[in-house]
Amino acid sequence: QNKNRIKTFKNTLSLISNQIDFSNKKILDIGSGGGAFLKACKDRNITAEGIEPNKWLVNYSKKKYGINISTKNLNKINKTYHIVSLFDVLEHIPNIKLAINKIYKLVKKDGFLIINVPDHNSLARKILKKNWPFYLTVHLHYFDKKSLSKLLDKKFKLFYSKSYWQVLELSYVLERGSKYFRILKMLNQIIIFLGLGKISLKYNMGQTLFIFKKK
Repeated sequence: QNKNRIKTFKNTLSLISNQIDFSNKKILDIGSGGGAFLKACKDRNITAEGIEPNKWLVNYSKKKYGINISTKNLNKINKTYHIVSLFDVLEHIPNIKLAINKIYKLVKKDGFLIINVPDHNSLARKILKKNWPFYLTVHLHYFDKKSLSKLLDKKFKLFYSKSYWQVLELSYVLERGSKYFRILKMLNQIIIFLGLGKISLKYNMGQTLFIFKKK
């Protein structure tokens, strides 16, 4: 789904650019995965580099997109950046306070921290309850605007927040949703039969984009 993830991040960058001027700014993306965000930055002529612990993903995205990505450990980075971003990453970090202390040192004065997380106070979570797809064993933490702001309070101030919309293939979304709602499996089979599975679908399942400014 990287093609659609790149499309998602291009939309995200357009949204963020209304809040932050990317001119002459450097971004560090933590947990870059398959490099979709870095590729979107490259296509928009935004200077960005990323770190990702998975060696295979790093090698793949370097070769595929020609982006600046490495397996360098966060604690080994000594440079500073205008912007640090974590997309779908913060909820996975075991020792979150240590990570935030390090990130604070990496962000320049008046710089920004961009975080995208599953929002526990979202309408989707309230409606879906136990079937909310972000209840996963790999998610060690859950946040909402209040708890995230409290966690970062001594270091960062909330600057902006907005529901985060993703773009993925219709069949992919239905296949994932069928794990929670059986009727979606039948619907997905019909969609595939009609040849509509690869249609791009823009959706939100309770993720929120937060922008914090360094204090």
